[in-house]
Amino acid sequence: MNRINVDFFETYKKLDRLCAQMYGLSGGGVTAYIDDMKDNWAAAYGTDNWNETFNTLRRLRHMRNEMAHDEGAFDVLNCTMEDINWLNSFYYALMNGYDPLSCIRKKAAEHYRQAKPPVNNTYYVRNTRYTEPLDYGQKHHDTGKVAAMIIVIVIILLALVYYIFLT
Repeated sequence: MNRINVDFFETYKKLDRLCAQMYGLSGGGVTAYIDDMKDNWAAAYGTDNWNETFNTLRRLRHMRNEMAHDEGAFDVLNCTMEDINWLNSFYYALMNGYDPLSCIRKKAAEHYRQAKPPVNNTYYVRNTRYTEPLDYGQKHHDTGKVAAMIIVIVIILLALVYYIFLT
């Protein structure tokens, strides 16, 4: 059994557990991450290393699956230290929010912070609906209605005073 293959397998399992935890799954975390990348392909425009990350994850997942399910694959397949180092660097990118999906989420959040919300205060980010409260810290009063109410109250009070003292 090739020691580098064993190290690769353990490193992949560590990454898979982290991804599964991110998605609230008990397993298949890397697959969920890859599926999330597929679902957000259009939003990835301009994101550094998107294609490289996507293709490398798919290649390494395939290699891991062969090791796990094919008899004798640990002896036949030859992982490299470069594969292990890539998995480790991707693990730390995930932990620190520098992976491709985190980058597009940060871009989307920045875009919607700067953009004026639509009239109905509802907007969508990758099929997720967000609704902003109508009051943005400013109080809006209809001064015409307030003035009319004051006038009506003053007239009623004057009528009461007139009725009480003149009758």
